[in-house]
Amino acid sequence: MSTLTDAAANEKKYIELLIKKASAVLEDSPGSTLNISKKNGSFYYYERLPGKNGKKVYIPQENMDYIKQLAQKDYDMKILRNLIARKLAIEKLEELYPEASLESIYENLSPERRELVEPIMLTDAQYAFAWLSAPYIKKSFNEDDESRFFTENGERVRSKSEVIIANYLFHADIPYKYECPLKLSGKTVYPDFTILDVKSRSVLYLEHFGMMDDPEYSQNFVNKLSAYQEEGIYPGRKLIMTFETSKNPLDTRMVKQTVEQYLTV
Repeated sequence: MSTLTDAAANEKKYIELLIKKASAVLEDSPGSTLNISKKNGSFYYYERLPGKNGKKVYIPQENMDYIKQLAQKDYDMKILRNLIARKLAIEKLEELYPEASLESIYENLSPERRELVEPIMLTDAQYAFAWLSAPYIKKSFNEDDESRFFTENGERVRSKSEVIIANYLFHADIPYKYECPLKLSGKTVYPDFTILDVKSRSVLYLEHFGMMDDPEYSQNFVNKLSAYQEEGIYPGRKLIMTFETSKNPLDTRMVKQTVEQYLTV
């Protein structure tokens, strides 16, 4: 699983990027700051000149572009101070947070000690094993289906392309279930592959659409995609899609590049 320090490091990189951006904007900002007062329902704008006892000068509303520049500067300065405070807090967290994950404490025990204790959290391997061991009923094959496609894991699938996908997942040690039932809009569907992202311990779905040059097949694709989205399963997040046509067949490299974009590093 991803540790808190991993998340903090990613957040720190993002904050540092924003600090750099905000600092660059402020370099081109006016030196003054903005004061706003309200009198008889009207607003009056003043700029306070630089210095400890900076003079306050009235700005006519005709100079609204300049007023907006001063307001933007005040906002950017508040953002910058907040970002710097966040960065310092993350750095303090990184100092105090234990390096060892809860899972690693169990993994680092000697074999004889591991036999004596029950881990409070499953290791990634244990979690994946438990997920794979949960029984499910696959979609059945028609008796008159004479196609015989088998993966290197000895599993029967429905096409050569699914053999390619299954073999890639198997060799990459990515836990998956073939045609595991899923409820979409009150109906049971069978995603081609249900994948476990072990590090985030979340489930992804992989659908292969292999006849995209067939108009009727393409329409079924649109319907299936809509059903996924109605359940909050969106492409780019939890739904992985691979495609092929008669002129553009699927290959392992394409599968690898696509799947890796979704898995937690």
